[in-house]
Amino acid sequence: MECPECKGKKEIMGFFAIRSDGSGCDPCRMFSCPRCHGTGNVPDEMAGWMEAGKRMKADRLARNMTLRQEAEARGLRPSELSSMERGQVDPNNPPRPTTEIH
Repeated sequence: MECPECKGKKEIMGFFAIRSDGSGCDPCRMFSCPRCHGTGNVPDEMAGWMEAGKRMKADRLARNMTLRQEAEARGLRPSELSSMERGQVDPNNPPRPTTEIH
């Protein structure tokens, strides 16, 4: 399936980027698409992941839970839950932590 983020172009426009010499920020720049990792395509099932992730986030917000609170309650890292809510991984098959979360 064509990547819904970059529309198959493999890159997206970033709002700003820190210059490599540390002298400030450029106003915009092209970056490799974070959803498809620069391939222009995503798995067909990702459309379902995105819809499920939107519902997960809406449910969490309706319960007034922060991402961090929800992740802790599910035994996940906040970054893992965020990836699920953004539809980048299958929310029905979440990653399992390899180490204990504190």
